[in-house]
Amino acid sequence: MSHRPAPPSLLPARPPALPAAPAPARERGAALMAVLVMLALLSGLAAVGLARLRAATATADEAATLADAQFAATSATALAQALLARLRATAGRDSAAIARPIRLALDGRAVTLRFADAAACFNLNTLAASSVADGAAKSLATLLASAGLAPAEAARLAEASRAALGGRGLLLVDPAEWQALVGAPAPVFARLARHLCTLPTMEAAPFNVNALTEADLPLLEALGLPRERAMRALAARPEGGFRSMSDFWGQQGETNDPADQTARLAGTTSRWYRLVVTVETPAWRVERRLLLDAAATPARVARAEWSPPVRRAPGPEGAAAQPEPGA
Repeated sequence: MSHRPAPPSLLPARPPALPAAPAPARERGAALMAVLVMLALLSGLAAVGLARLRAATATADEAATLADAQFAATSATALAQALLARLRATAGRDSAAIARPIRLALDGRAVTLRFADAAACFNLNTLAASSVADGAAKSLATLLASAGLAPAEAARLAEASRAALGGRGLLLVDPAEWQALVGAPAPVFARLARHLCTLPTMEAAPFNVNALTEADLPLLEALGLPRERAMRALAARPEGGFRSMSDFWGQQGETNDPADQTARLAGTTSRWYRLVVTVETPAWRVERRLLLDAAATPARVARAEWSPPVRRAPGPEGAAAQPEPGA
């Protein structure tokens, strides 16, 4: 069997492939630049994302450490409420002894408790107490006169205060409310501010003669004592304080009728105390201010507020920095 040769292809033969021409140098440079720009953009995005993650982590850590410091202050408050009754029992009528700072450690945090007698002042809310309103108005008139008001104007303003507060049935929270309510002159209010308070009770809230200092002489004058005798009364105060108001008046060489409303505005002990709780950690310094009612055991919190927290600067001393904004 014979074989025929294959017929030749009718199509022309494909020429051999030529080698690819190299890309121009300009195109290579542009491609390299595009890659570098993309890498730089991706690196920038990664850096921004990492920075945000770190900031979020730092913010969460700060919030956690601040909450921890505030929790310690709240725990210390509960301790102070129970401690006040014991302090009053051991210190007796010595207000200075109660005011000594108490420092302790609470789970590694430095805690300071500072008590102060909150009744060394004239309680404006007493003007709403019908049982002593007349005596309170008389004492307020004396205080206003000591601050520079003419006696007639002082008496008018005191009566206006009694009428305004007695008819409201509401407690003042800040002495500035009284100033706005009755229109007390600003200079007079500025001079009296340290002697005025707004304790949360309409009952008679006598101020504590054992907690007074020379700066509080106007309060003794409000009881009817001339300034010279008021100064002698403070100088003659026995160590540990007067045991009763009978002892106080007896020291002045006279007796006062206990039924007299003005006399009932003073006492030798206090029901109300201010408490400042300070907690310091490596990161924060927090402070809580409270008003305690010692009529209950443990003492009842009548008012409480937080001071702006202070972030402590890093370092061996842990120096305090600026208060936290918006706190």
